[in-house]
Amino acid sequence: MLRPMPHLLVSTATALASWELHRNAQDPDVDRSITDPARSEASLAFVHFAGFWSHFAPDIGCSSWTLPECKSLEDMIEFAENEGGVVASPLAGDVFLLASSRADRHVLAGVISVVEQVTSTLNEARTFVCTTIEGELGAADGGDVGPCVPTARVVRRRLSAAYGDCFIRWCDLAARTSRPAVEYMDPKNIVTVDRAFLADALRRAA
Repeated sequence: MLRPMPHLLVSTATALASWELHRNAQDPDVDRSITDPARSEASLAFVHFAGFWSHFAPDIGCSSWTLPECKSLEDMIEFAENEGGVVASPLAGDVFLLASSRADRHVLAGVISVVEQVTSTLNEARTFVCTTIEGELGAADGGDVGPCVPTARVVRRRLSAAYGDCFIRWCDLAARTSRPAVEYMDPKNIVTVDRAFLADALRRAA
């Protein structure tokens, strides 16, 4: 079983965002006014997807990802607080939950990739300019029944507990093992993989 390693989560999330890396990340003071609950849930699902598969061990068919699959951002915070995983300052590999512009709820989950700069406000609250990986895991395009497809992008954000943002040091939480919710059939040979890939590509192009 893999021990919790933050760089594995960052590497996996970055790989999922690799198609976006040629674009310039946004200004760190981007808008926090996210109102779509579906997007919040999809961002949380993305974090779980990246975390689960970054710590999946094929030999035992289990992942050592320490965070459970939660239904809401607030459920995630409650779990992390109860387990002592909420911290005041982020490090690379931490999970963050973005507060709304009014700081009355949390609207998005993501992964801290780099902590670029630490500054203090006039009231001595610390703020952190971070490069983050943010994404969604939702249903296949067109609403068809099919596999969920993750999308991800690189974003720069100014984050702070003073704004209501939450940082989760998941690698310090108690070890747990879980199996994938979806079982996958092992291909018989590489030709089977190629044919399956081609069939899926043709179906999406149709």
